[in-house]
Amino acid sequence: PIFGTNGTLTYDVGGSIDNIRFVGKQSTGKYIAGGFSRIIGSLFHNSISLFRYNPDGTFDSTSNFGSGTKVINSIGNGDSGIVEATVLPDDSILALVLAQNGGLPVYLYIAKFTPNGNLDPTFGRVGFINLGLWGNNIAFTADYSLKVLPNGKILIAGYQNNGTGSYNLAVARLNPNGSYDATFGNGGVYIEPTFTTPLD
Repeated sequence: PIFGTNGTLTYDVGGSIDNIRFVGKQSTGKYIAGGFSRIIGSLFHNSISLFRYNPDGTFDSTSNFGSGTKVINSIGNGDSGIVEATVLPDDSILALVLAQNGGLPVYLYIAKFTPNGNLDPTFGRVGFINLGLWGNNIAFTADYSLKVLPNGKILIAGYQNNGTGSYNLAVARLNPNGSYDATFGNGGVYIEPTFTTPLD
């Protein structure tokens, strides 16, 4: 089947940087892509970007996903962007988001979006939860992993700035509602101190 132009897609949101961090597929066969975009003239620098494409790679403009793109600036009070995400069986989108509150520090959030790209107000505080423990000064290029287990619990992994100039590897397990699973590790988190240079 034909997809995009010679099998590829390019799109400019209108800023200086567009960074896609995940691609998933909904039950309709449509694709969801997400990450962050730097919008020229925006109060925010990096903003959350979500896109939906038809199976042939054209924007989904026939639904309330708008013209195929949603750019949302509602997490934190500064830069924000998706660093990892997954499409759930009900076609909603679960995402790890890095966001600032008016400059450093940068915090790790878990957010849930409806199948049409809106923050889900039934999840956490109007759609997102600050995971807090992960520390500050995290690079937007940092790698994180996110997996939803068969029982609905959420496993995440990445690195944590411990505030002393070094970094820890951390694995956490959350309940389906985004709260830490106290039966895993220490209060839901297992930490392994390992290195002094952040990983990008």
